[in-house]
Amino acid sequence: MHHENETAPLLGPRRSRSPLRPQNPHLATFLLSLCIFFLSGATAIVQVPLTQLMEDNLCDQYLGEIGRQGSIDRAICKADGIQSKLAYLNASFGVIESVTSLIAAFPYGVLADKLGRKPIIYLSSTGSVVYLAYVLAVLKFSNLLAIKYILLGPLFTFIGGGSTVINAGLYSLASDLVPGTDITISYFVMAFGSLSGSSAGPAISSKLMETSSPWLPVLIGTLMVPASMGLLVFLPEVITLRDDSSERDVSEWGKPSPSAFKSRFSQFWTGLKTSIQRLRSLPMVLILVTYLRVNPEGLAYGQLLMQYVSKRFHWTFADVGYLLTT
Repeated sequence: MHHENETAPLLGPRRSRSPLRPQNPHLATFLLSLCIFFLSGATAIVQVPLTQLMEDNLCDQYLGEIGRQGSIDRAICKADGIQSKLAYLNASFGVIESVTSLIAAFPYGVLADKLGRKPIIYLSSTGSVVYLAYVLAVLKFSNLLAIKYILLGPLFTFIGGGSTVINAGLYSLASDLVPGTDITISYFVMAFGSLSGSSAGPAISSKLMETSSPWLPVLIGTLMVPASMGLLVFLPEVITLRDDSSERDVSEWGKPSPSAFKSRFSQFWTGLKTSIQRLRSLPMVLILVTYLRVNPEGLAYGQLLMQYVSKRFHWTFADVGYLLTT
């Protein structure tokens, strides 16, 4: 029998709602920053040689149409007809990938809250690798597949949600593992890692293109994606259980029964609707408008600037890669 006094709380001691955190949050910040450094570097390494391979493919196609054989004449590759097709492919890539990422981001975000950050990040990285592998296969077997089929590549973003979900998952993982007093510094270090990778990537790819061929940096960049995921093995998975009902809901996820499946789908659908409803708030709209303003600038600074400088000043894409680093 329990003996209570008048000062004892009726509901008992309040349980902490904060998830268990690792003993060394600085290590978590370092590993996450290193992971995002390699991911950003992989994207930057692939960008320049992939554009070179696309231009070579279009140039080969053009030379075949006019009946010329042999090595590619770079002057012909800078013709307006070839460059317009290249610009169309790059722009279409951006549009299709943006749409697929927008559609996939919400459901995978809800799943990340239910299943954990790391499983969804792993799934997203798998989709990104399959996406790149498909594009490279189309470019490699250009005699069998038309280059326009590379536009189907962004559809593989539906496997995990692509880079949008990966970045969101990494920052969410940081918020789980790092105390609130240090989270701002953690975000800053991760952003620094992302910018460092984006800056170093073009120079590395340019150097590799000068010493070998565009295929080497593309393959290295593709392999860097799963390699960077290996760093997450050293980080724990932390999911906050808010109350007793949440604990019961989470335990139901492991029961293979129709009622459990119905409960899972109901939780997933409720979370998805909640995420969509948040778009109606004015602060969220202002944040989205800010991203809509920034993203076109990034696109113009990347693909369009690279293509324009190469055509206008007759630079090789390897030379343009050094410019993107500065």
